[in-house]
Amino acid sequence: MDHIPIPKDPARPTPRVRYYCTSEYDNSDFLTYPARIGWSEAELFDQQTWTHLNQPGKRTSAEAAAFLQQWLFFGLLRAFFGDAFKPSDFVVSEDDQDGRRTTQYINSTALPLLLRASNGSHYTRLDHLDRCVARAHALYMFVIYFAKTLDPHLLLSLGLLGRSACGWLHLGTQSVGFWPAPTFKEDVFPEGWDGAYDVLSYEMAEAGWCRRRIKLSASLLDLGSAYFASQLKGSDDGPGQDHGRCTASKCEAFNIVKGSYRSVHTQGCHGECGFLAVDVEELESIILDGKVPLIEVGDEGAGISLLRGDPTTDYVAISHVWSDGLGNPQRNAMPRCQVEEINKLVAETFASEDSQRRVPFWMDTLCCPTIPGKAKKMALTQMRNIYHQAERVLVLDAGLRSVEREGRSVEELAYRVYLSTWASRLWTLQEGRLAQLLFVQFADGVFDFRNVVLGANATVDVAYVVESVWKPWKTVQDGSHDTRMQLTTACAALHTRSTSFKHDEALCLGSLVGADMGPIVEAEPDARMKAFWSTMSQVPRDLLFWTEPRLTDPGLRWAPKSFLQAHRKLVPDLKKGSPPPAAVTLRGLQAQIYCIKLSGLKLPLQHPFCDICMISDEDGNWKYVLSGFTPPLPDEDPLARFSVPEDAYSWAAILATEPLKDAAVEGQSPMVMVFVYAEEDGVIYARRGIAGFIYHLDHFKRHLGQDAFVDALAAGLAGPPNKNKSMEGKNHLLQGSYVSVVGTRADGLQTWCID
Repeated sequence: MDHIPIPKDPARPTPRVRYYCTSEYDNSDFLTYPARIGWSEAELFDQQTWTHLNQPGKRTSAEAAAFLQQWLFFGLLRAFFGDAFKPSDFVVSEDDQDGRRTTQYINSTALPLLLRASNGSHYTRLDHLDRCVARAHALYMFVIYFAKTLDPHLLLSLGLLGRSACGWLHLGTQSVGFWPAPTFKEDVFPEGWDGAYDVLSYEMAEAGWCRRRIKLSASLLDLGSAYFASQLKGSDDGPGQDHGRCTASKCEAFNIVKGSYRSVHTQGCHGECGFLAVDVEELESIILDGKVPLIEVGDEGAGISLLRGDPTTDYVAISHVWSDGLGNPQRNAMPRCQVEEINKLVAETFASEDSQRRVPFWMDTLCCPTIPGKAKKMALTQMRNIYHQAERVLVLDAGLRSVEREGRSVEELAYRVYLSTWASRLWTLQEGRLAQLLFVQFADGVFDFRNVVLGANATVDVAYVVESVWKPWKTVQDGSHDTRMQLTTACAALHTRSTSFKHDEALCLGSLVGADMGPIVEAEPDARMKAFWSTMSQVPRDLLFWTEPRLTDPGLRWAPKSFLQAHRKLVPDLKKGSPPPAAVTLRGLQAQIYCIKLSGLKLPLQHPFCDICMISDEDGNWKYVLSGFTPPLPDEDPLARFSVPEDAYSWAAILATEPLKDAAVEGQSPMVMVFVYAEEDGVIYARRGIAGFIYHLDHFKRHLGQDAFVDALAAGLAGPPNKNKSMEGKNHLLQGSYVSVVGTRADGLQTWCID
């Protein structure tokens, strides 16, 4: 893993990976190597091979480690580079302190040089190398799930090499491009951690990072990016910011308790400089006239004045984290020391262009009225234009301002922004995305975020940061008027964000997508999300498959209640040829979609579904598998997840994004269960039920390795009914839950309206 770039002053030395091999690779075909040394296909993908290491009659950990390293490290490098690859270049020997013992380690420092020397020769063998990488990926994914006793850094080194190989082959957008970090055994999970705890997350925790930020890094960054992030030292988030109460699902350090907010002074100020305030009447007058209120700071000691900005006025918009103490919920005033400091920082963003230039700035603390009323509502409707029309946006984040920029790579600066408090808050999402030019303040100067794009070719591993941090902002900057596109990118980003005031989400969403802000601003706080969805005419079809809480208002029961910190992000397919959007109607969300009609169910449902439920044809032949249902709430009745209010339902169906034929893409699709109550003019009207996933049976068995489960279930359902298994028509129940139901796939797309 020494070939992966690391930050300046890393949190720890690069992990040492022992050389486990007992012999050299035989330099023959990569794909047939296991068979040549006595590892059968069945043994490779038998979970007991990896869960029962060191047990009688099983492989030892030493054998397994040597095999994996020999094949997935040395073998893969040989497959790519042939005779140019010298194994000895990747092994180093070190003596212990008294010189009595020599230990050998893997070292991949020579890999970049080998890659440059190859001059792309592997491109002549892409088909074969694609198969090699896919084979390595399949075993890696299997091993990291089951082999919890192997050296996690050994497995990490294999994953990092595999991910790098995907970069060489440009496979990053395919499923084989996903190489997660290996996880620890459960007995080393830290208290309060929910979900898998991998080796990189552990190292970030040791470096002092917030658990929420760690979880985002593990779930959103690819392996090379996550490895880089794990090498970063945690930044100083400012005085009083304690991450001790944070969990993997929520950061508690930056939420503001109403009535307890305190504006802070700059370092070096003793808090006696006083506050500078704007004239509230003048501020409201500027806003009500449709102008942008801007702050101009006079010479030292002269105070501040308001300017009336128009579309021709150059200004800098300030984007900051309120928990850093730069806000003021009581009045439009700030400590003099902070105002003068911000004015100086604004001027420094132009230092390389014109050191004498004085540019006013806009900052919500001073320029957005705190008193409820018409002016405040109008200011909220102007937010999109304020940040989009600013000549540049300057980001102020206490953690980033504690880090020196000098000597750090573009990659490191981009990662630090990505993992910053600023990048985790709700309002800063729109402030960053709408910026024409984005400047981030560090301890010793500003970082022009355009440099992320300019430096994107420095390494393969920075590409993900460019994609996930810069591209969504660029979509807005390019002036895209596709509301569906903007909603998609906004929703995908919001699930990583948090706010102290949950009712602000609809305001931010509306501003991001260019919605009519009037109804949203006028709505009561609890009704803002309803108002937001009511302003939309079209939305991504995939919203039908949202698995988190939804609104309860008739006609909008399909609509997400919130995207903030959701467990599963929405990523609708917006590529060429993607499905048309869904239409928002008074009766629900109308879209064209694929359907499997379920037969013989008593409606409303009298029984829940098993966590894995088969769908058969009329002859009892299994065709599809339902799984991954929305998990139950604490103490929830299992049936409650599947039930809908009492009504006259004629039939039930499974809706999916894919037709799920044998050749369907990956053979799987998000799904939602629906209950039909009317069919009018070619439109099927239904109430939405539980969401989950549907798989083609072949995909479930072959690609998910569930052959044994399917065979065992079939054997268990054979024979006459008993106290544990029963029949309801042709549908099978196991311990009171549906385990197999009859379904018929409709031909082509149908028009549905779902509430």
